[in-house]
Amino acid sequence: GLNKKETAAKYGDEQVKRWRRSYDVPPPPVEKDSPYYPGNNPQYYHIREEELPLSECLKDTLERTLPYWESDIVPALTKGKTVLVAAHGNSIRGILKHLDAIPDEAVTELEIPTGVPLVYQLDASLKPIAAEGAVAPLSGVFLGNADEIAAARKAVADQTKAAEAAEAEVQFACMGSGCLLLSSGDMRRAFDAVAGDAADISTGELKTILERLSEGEEALRDAEVNEIFEMVDRNGDGRIDFEEVVQAITAESLPR
Repeated sequence: GLNKKETAAKYGDEQVKRWRRSYDVPPPPVEKDSPYYPGNNPQYYHIREEELPLSECLKDTLERTLPYWESDIVPALTKGKTVLVAAHGNSIRGILKHLDAIPDEAVTELEIPTGVPLVYQLDASLKPIAAEGAVAPLSGVFLGNADEIAAARKAVADQTKAAEAAEAEVQFACMGSGCLLLSSGDMRRAFDAVAGDAADISTGELKTILERLSEGEEALRDAEVNEIFEMVDRNGDGRIDFEEVVQAITAESLPR
């Protein structure tokens, strides 16, 4: 249930990078009573329990992706069609590992920027043809400004750098009669001071966090805090976690 930065803060940047970027090292399995277990989500009720993953590494993702590559994408390519693949970054990394025969240890450093087109030309045997401007280990080329693409790839790599990212990411929040610039670090500290070892908080504790962050500004009324809480309490259990608290604090529709 932790996001990337929270996981890095708990386990360390290197361990999270190993889980996220290694080929065959999965993170710890999710408990079946967790709200994050796929079997507890109605969206996956049609899938057999034994097919639902408790954890997954890139090797697992590739094993799920390749059958679709072979059954749907390869036939289209052999007919001379141009195929657009829009998928999660790990699915893309798995396909690229397969296409470019990227070694297990090298794929850990492969960064795929979100939303940037990556073009591959394949020969008659569906082997990649190295494109002008391609950067190893890839044979394909990203479309767009080279500096912007490099910055986007670095941003993906930096997602697990917990301390620097937490302090650098500044967000605009309006509470009561005033507005503040808050870093994720500010909000994390306020949350931890109130929640202690707990992973989530109540409505009253949210009000305490807002009061801590408001720095003397006029506090929100109880009804306003309740409205904010209900807006982000996704499962309606009367508790919200840190990610939801950040959403509550920075939501544009906060009452004033």
